[in-house]
Amino acid sequence: SFKEGSNRSSNSGSGNGNGSSGSNRSSGSDPSAVSAFLTRAHAELSTLFTINHHQLVALGVSHSALDAVAAASGKLGMACKLTGAGGGGCAITLVPPQSPASATGTFIDEMEARGFECFGSAVGGSGVLWHN
Repeated sequence: SFKEGSNRSSNSGSGNGNGSSGSNRSSGSDPSAVSAFLTRAHAELSTLFTINHHQLVALGVSHSALDAVAAASGKLGMACKLTGAGGGGCAITLVPPQSPASATGTFIDEMEARGFECFGSAVGGSGVLWHN
Protein backbone atom coordinates (compact mmCIF):
# COMPACT_ATOMS: atom_id res chain seq x y z
CA SER A 1 0.00 0.00 0.00
CA PHE A 2 1.02 3.59 -0.44
CA LYS A 3 2.46 5.28 2.64
CA GLU A 4 2.28 9.05 3.05
CA GLY A 5 5.65 10.50 2.17
CA SER A 6 6.69 7.40 0.25
CA ASN A 7 7.34 7.54 -3.46
CA ARG A 8 6.31 3.97 -4.29
CA SER A 9 3.41 3.11 -6.53
CA SER A 10 2.54 0.40 -8.97
CA ASN A 11 1.65 1.13 -12.53
CA SER A 12 0.20 -1.55 -14.71
CA GLY A 13 -0.41 -1.14 -18.41
CA SER A 14 -0.64 -3.38 -21.35
CA GLY A 15 2.18 -3.55 -23.82
CA ASN A 16 0.10 -2.68 -26.83
CA GLY A 17 -3.28 -1.67 -25.48
CA ASN A 18 -5.17 -4.61 -26.89
CA GLY A 19 -3.14 -7.57 -25.72
CA SER A 20 -3.48 -9.29 -29.06
CA SER A 21 -1.58 -9.28 -32.28
CA GLY A 22 -4.79 -10.01 -34.11
CA SER A 23 -3.56 -13.46 -35.13
CA ASN A 24 -6.22 -15.21 -33.06
CA ARG A 25 -9.07 -13.42 -34.75
CA SER A 26 -11.45 -15.02 -37.20
CA SER A 27 -9.88 -15.40 -40.62
CA GLY A 28 -12.78 -13.41 -42.10
CA SER A 29 -11.88 -10.26 -40.15
CA ASP A 30 -10.88 -7.20 -42.11
CA PRO A 31 -7.62 -5.98 -40.49
CA SER A 32 -8.46 -2.33 -41.17
CA ALA A 33 -11.89 -2.75 -39.57
CA VAL A 34 -10.31 -4.43 -36.54
CA SER A 35 -7.77 -1.61 -36.27
CA ALA A 36 -10.51 1.03 -36.55
CA PHE A 37 -12.56 -0.74 -33.87
CA LEU A 38 -9.59 -0.94 -31.51
CA THR A 39 -8.81 2.73 -32.04
CA ARG A 40 -12.42 3.75 -31.26
CA ALA A 41 -12.63 1.40 -28.28
CA HIS A 42 -9.36 2.72 -26.90
CA ALA A 43 -10.50 6.34 -27.28
CA GLU A 44 -13.77 5.63 -25.47
CA LEU A 45 -12.08 3.67 -22.69
CA SER A 46 -9.42 6.38 -22.32
CA THR A 47 -12.15 8.98 -21.81
CA LEU A 48 -13.78 6.80 -19.16
CA PHE A 49 -10.42 6.25 -17.41
CA THR A 50 -9.84 10.00 -17.26
CA ILE A 51 -13.34 10.81 -16.03
CA ASN A 52 -13.14 8.10 -13.38
CA HIS A 53 -9.74 9.23 -12.13
CA HIS A 54 -10.98 12.81 -11.76
CA GLN A 55 -14.06 11.58 -9.90
CA LEU A 56 -11.87 9.59 -7.51
CA VAL A 57 -9.64 12.63 -6.98
CA ALA A 58 -12.76 14.67 -6.13
CA LEU A 59 -13.79 11.99 -3.62
CA GLY A 60 -10.42 12.39 -1.93
CA VAL A 61 -9.17 8.82 -2.44
CA SER A 62 -6.23 9.72 -4.68
CA HIS A 63 -2.75 10.83 -3.74
CA SER A 64 -0.37 13.36 -5.27
CA ALA A 65 1.92 10.53 -6.44
CA LEU A 66 -0.97 8.84 -8.28
CA ASP A 67 -1.92 12.18 -9.80
CA ALA A 68 1.69 12.56 -10.99
CA VAL A 69 1.50 9.16 -12.72
CA ALA A 70 -1.78 10.19 -14.38
CA ALA A 71 -0.30 13.52 -15.52
CA ALA A 72 2.84 11.89 -16.94
CA SER A 73 0.85 9.27 -18.82
CA GLY A 74 -1.49 11.93 -20.20
CA LYS A 75 1.47 13.81 -21.68
CA LEU A 76 2.25 10.67 -23.72
CA GLY A 77 -1.34 10.14 -24.88
CA MET A 78 -1.95 7.35 -22.39
CA ALA A 79 -4.94 7.27 -20.05
CA CYS A 80 -4.40 6.47 -16.40
CA LYS A 81 -6.48 6.04 -13.27
CA LEU A 82 -5.96 4.89 -9.76
CA THR A 83 -7.20 1.40 -9.09
CA GLY A 84 -8.20 -0.49 -5.98
CA ALA A 85 -10.21 0.72 -3.01
CA GLY A 86 -8.52 4.11 -2.91
CA GLY A 87 -5.86 5.52 -0.65
CA GLY A 88 -3.45 2.88 -1.90
CA GLY A 89 -0.67 3.23 -4.38
CA CYS A 90 -1.71 1.53 -7.57
CA ALA A 91 -2.60 2.97 -10.95
CA ILE A 92 -3.40 1.40 -14.28
CA THR A 93 -2.26 3.01 -17.52
CA LEU A 94 -3.98 2.26 -20.81
CA VAL A 95 -1.53 2.24 -23.71
CA PRO A 96 -2.88 3.08 -27.19
CA PRO A 97 -3.01 0.09 -29.58
CA GLN A 98 -0.63 1.70 -32.09
CA SER A 99 1.77 3.01 -29.45
CA PRO A 100 5.36 2.04 -30.25
CA ALA A 101 7.15 -0.05 -27.64
CA SER A 102 9.67 2.78 -27.31
CA ALA A 103 6.95 5.12 -25.96
CA THR A 104 5.92 2.57 -23.37
CA GLY A 105 9.57 2.04 -22.47
CA THR A 106 10.12 5.78 -22.11
CA PHE A 107 7.12 6.04 -19.80
CA ILE A 108 8.29 3.10 -17.68
CA ASP A 109 11.82 4.56 -17.48
CA GLU A 110 10.38 7.91 -16.34
CA MET A 111 8.19 6.27 -13.70
CA GLU A 112 11.02 4.10 -12.37
CA ALA A 113 13.33 7.14 -12.25
CA ARG A 114 10.72 8.77 -9.99
CA GLY A 115 10.79 5.71 -7.71
CA PHE A 116 7.66 3.96 -8.94
CA GLU A 117 7.52 0.24 -9.60
CA CYS A 118 5.99 -0.77 -12.93
CA PHE A 119 4.36 -4.04 -13.94
CA GLY A 120 3.41 -4.90 -17.50
CA SER A 121 0.17 -6.63 -18.27
CA ALA A 122 -1.81 -7.51 -21.36
CA VAL A 123 -5.38 -8.49 -21.98
CA GLY A 124 -5.42 -12.02 -23.34
CA GLY A 125 -7.79 -14.43 -24.94
CA SER A 126 -9.83 -14.38 -28.08
CA GLY A 127 -12.86 -12.64 -26.68
CA VAL A 128 -15.98 -13.09 -28.75
CA LEU A 129 -15.50 -14.85 -32.10
CA TRP A 130 -18.03 -14.89 -34.90
CA HIS A 131 -18.13 -18.19 -36.78
CA ASN A 132 -19.89 -18.25 -40.13
